[in-house]
Order: sequence, then C-alpha cells, then structure tokens
Amino acid sequence: MHVVRRKVADQREAELLLREWRSGHEKFPDFCADRGVDGRSLRCWRINLDRRHAPAVRLVEVTPRAVVAVRSTYRVIVGEMTVELDDAFREDTLARLLEVVGRC
Repeated sequence: MHVVRRKVADQREAELLLREWRSGHEKFPDFCADRGVDGRSLRCWRINLDRRHAPAVRLVEVTPRAVVAVRSTYRVIVGEMTVELDDAFREDTLARLLEVVGRC
C-alpha cells in the first residue's frame, strides 16, 4: 500500500522541520515518515534554503604587478646519472638524452 504524505506548506514549516531533524539522530526518510511529510518536498526546501544561506561567491581578477622571469630547473636522476634541464629545453634533445641514459 502506497502512503500519501503531505508536502511542506511553506518556508516557516520547512525551517522548523529541518531544525528539528538536524538536532536529532533520526535518518531523514524515517524523520519524514514519522511526521507524515513528503521527503522529496522537504529535501527540495533543504536544498533551496541551504543555497540561500550559502556565502556568495565573488570572483576577483588577479594580475601580477610586474612580470618576473623565473626559470625552472628539472632534474631527472637515474641511478648515479643526473640530467638537468630548464624551461628552454627542446623535446628532441630530451628524447636523445633519455635514450642514452636508458642504454647505460
């Protein structure tokens, strides 16, 4: 038999029910069933109220005051061999170096 439960009437009722549910230890579906409330209705209220109370996201553009050239150094260590590269390395050079290191 399918039990028809009532929808939550308004925001005030939703807030009261949610406050009561959060203060207890009852599972959400059981809480709704015990009060004769449609769980989907209360869940929608919960989502909408949580969105309203969430802090607004504010995006701020960050731009550097001055461009500082930073060169990164990369180190590949295989056993006792070390290959160091910076940002200006060429892929074909790296491939050749790794091939040679791989043969050792």
